Amino acid sequence: VTVTANTPGTALSIALVAPTKTISGTVTMQADATTKTQAGTAVTDANVYVYKSGGNYGYASTTTDSNGRFSLSVTGGAWTLYIYQQSWPAKWAYTEGSLSANFNSDTSTETATFNLEVLPYNSHITGTVVYPDGTTVASQAVYVYAYGGKNNSVYSSAYSDANGKFDINVTAGTFSLYMWFYNSNGVSNYSVPALAEQTVESGKTMDMGTISLLEKNSHIQGSITVRDTKEAMASQYVYAYKQNGSWDWASATTDSNGKYDLLVAP
Repeated sequence: VTVTANTPGTALSIALVAPTKTISGTVTMQADATTKTQAGTAVTDANVYVYKSGGNYGYASTTTDSNGRFSLSVTGGAWTLYIYQQSWPAKWAYTEGSLSANFNSDTSTETATFNLEVLPYNSHITGTVVYPDGTTVASQAVYVYAYGGKNNSVYSSAYSDANGKFDINVTAGTFSLYMWFYNSNGVSNYSVPALAEQTVESGKTMDMGTISLLEKNSHIQGSITVRDTKEAMASQYVYAYKQNGSWDWASATTDSNGKYDLLVAP
């Protein structure tokens, strides 16, 4: 489409195409002794979505019903299918990657069926978060996120409880972990440490022990001025984030002289 200034454009005519293809199937659990899950148990909280892999844009989504079934109506072409958890914290993961449905690019009726099995979460990553003085953090003061497992397709999270403890439900595998301190408004006195990868076996618990927040006692300082006039720029927001794998940040606003002072951890 070409648009010329001050010139009315030509009206576009868009013809919508009725969907004549169907992507359907089921989502069920794999058997697991730890969680006492029977094979074929219907997954009723799965979001299923597809998008067109090439050509015109296309997207469709739905959720599984009480029997773990789903059905999507689409047009012709190639479509990629994904599923993810509707409920949170997650209790299962689909670990086999994306799936493709290829239909003729016409109005004929076609169907692609996918019967998917997901893996129940049967392992745990736990720990206790404390302040530098050893006092435990409060309930929901800290959020811990885990990502990894088979094909990096497993993700889960947990908040600290009233005793500073967290318990993340996962599958077996190796996980990257990230921590967020909810009282970290950019100017608080505490920072979160980078967490090492954790490997947990099926049906087991990996306890990370006690994790201490870091006290912010270092500074990043500077000033902001207009390039040509060197005029000080007041009330400018300055932001910094840590690059070592932890979710931590600092912020400040420049003063009347254009200066800022970010409180950070080493």
